[in-house]
Amino acid sequence: MYEYAAGKFLSTLERDLDFMREQGIVRTGEPKITLRRVVSVSATSILVESCVDDSATDAINKATRKSVAAPSQNKIYPVTLRAGLYADNAWRWVESFADRTSTC
Repeated sequence: MYEYAAGKFLSTLERDLDFMREQGIVRTGEPKITLRRVVSVSATSILVESCVDDSATDAINKATRKSVAAPSQNKIYPVTLRAGLYADNAWRWVESFADRTSTC
């Protein structure tokens, strides 16, 4: 994970994964992610929009094997991501914003 994410995005991923582990929640299935467009490019930053289709995934409680996902949550939604260039010349995702009020 550290090879691909950094900054706020890495902190959010770590927090979310810790929460899921503590609560006994696992994700099943595989999302479909497609690139919609490159929004902007600079020497140190790239902003992209993608579409995430989570309709084939679920979050389940390991103990009960029951879904804990919000039943009315939008499963196909746009996500905006920003990658930053680090001193080791590696690009890492540093921000992510999912807009579950929209669809794509």
